[in-house]
Amino acid sequence: MRLVYLKLWVILQSKSLRLECGGNSYETGLPEALGNLTKLENLELIEFLIPENLHKTLEKLENLKSLNVWPDTSNQPAAQVNSYTLNTVAKLKSLQQLEWGILSNNNSSIILDGEDMNKQHTQNNQEWIPFLPASDNGYDALSESLTEYISLVNFKEKLTKLLPNTKLNVFSAQTISREEVDS
Repeated sequence: MRLVYLKLWVILQSKSLRLECGGNSYETGLPEALGNLTKLENLELIEFLIPENLHKTLEKLENLKSLNVWPDTSNQPAAQVNSYTLNTVAKLKSLQQLEWGILSNNNSSIILDGEDMNKQHTQNNQEWIPFLPASDNGYDALSESLTEYISLVNFKEKLTKLLPNTKLNVFSAQTISREEVDS
């Protein structure tokens, strides 16, 4: 995967970029590769692990107007992945549009009512999204047992407060088949 990202410099003039199925490790070279795409206006990271420090790169992309993320929770704890992604998008104050696809899978970002789960997270047929508790030092990846669940409605409200000038769309998304991507 790292080689793929390092070769992205070839498309430096691109204004739109869609990347899918970005690996199962945060150490992908994604921030370094994107940092070279200074003309980028629209970025789609579909089924990606969003590194905790990606915002440092995206903030420097002065032309970036639209971001579409589907955080990949299939190989890492959903609360950690969601927290890192939220940390990244919250710092992109100049975004005009943000789309956040919440994937449903075995290590789900969404917990649906009716599934076997703790009753305190089940009210009024809502969907719940796991996050790590925030602290002054960011997120504690080791505190998975302290996972906080935010309803989809509250999550949208939180994004609206963090990015008041950004058009937001939060939606449930289906996992892309790895076989489709490989063929």
